[in-house]
Amino acid sequence: MKKHIAASFIGLSLLALTGCGGGGDAGGTVAPVPAVLTATAAPLSIIKGSTSIYTFTVSNGNVGALGNVGLSLNFGSNVTITQLPQFTCSASNFVYSSSGTASITFGAVPASSVCQISVVIQPGATGTFSPSVSTIGNVVLQGSIPLLVVN
Repeated sequence: MKKHIAASFIGLSLLALTGCGGGGDAGGTVAPVPAVLTATAAPLSIIKGSTSIYTFTVSNGNVGALGNVGLSLNFGSNVTITQLPQFTCSASNFVYSSSGTASITFGAVPASSVCQISVVIQPGATGTFSPSVSTIGNVVLQGSIPLLVVN
């Protein structure tokens, strides 16, 4: 009886290999894969004048740290950032404005871990809001989270 090993198992095993020697990459290392940026918002629907918290997570699945990765946010002119955004990990660059913009570059996202920034916002109008997000460094954005604001 033949046994089959799931392809996903093999793929995960290969991600951990570095410096195996013998041909291929002369440097003996595997190039890092981009970090993944995801967002959550809670609550997703609010009454005008209320607040919602956006949390942006940069996930590093590599066996080594990734340096100088981050994001820039623009919530638009009708949104106020109500307090200093909170973040995990060290930042080599961090700026924000109550007028709805923030930017952070993490000094390093440790191997196999995450760094986050949480931003409390208060929309000044009704409608659907979704921040404009730009990535910094070796980061890939996955999706967006719209916020519904009603009277």
